[in-house]
Amino acid sequence: MEVSLAFLADHAEFVTGKLNARGIFDQVYSPFFPLAGYELYVVLNLVAEPAEFDTRQAIRLQLINSDGIVGRDINGEVNITRDLGGYPLEIPSILPLSGLTFPEPGEYHFLVSIQGEPKKRIPIYVRLKQDLIGDYQGE
Repeated sequence: MEVSLAFLADHAEFVTGKLNARGIFDQVYSPFFPLAGYELYVVLNLVAEPAEFDTRQAIRLQLINSDGIVGRDINGEVNITRDLGGYPLEIPSILPLSGLTFPEPGEYHFLVSIQGEPKKRIPIYVRLKQDLIGDYQGE
């Protein structure tokens, strides 16, 4: 199985068989760190080959920082049923994530692996935004 599409968004949903995504991004700005409680959607389109029909495929999504440290690790399975409509079988997936923490500014990425094999890297750049600080009186 391959990943033909992968991106981050503020919101995503399927309506009448179509993907609607708002706020597609690869950069996040914050006036303070750690940035905690962040929410986003990971949008994937998986493509299965006929040999993979009627199988289960392990899928893993990891949030990794520039030092290779995993901040979030999500494991699941995709059940691939035979497609009567033809080949290839496309499996659109929307993964809402909440409670993400970015301890410091820097380059992070989500690594998508299928059956233990890395398939796609989705970058996210977390930056300090000085002009957002203003009168913030955080703890």
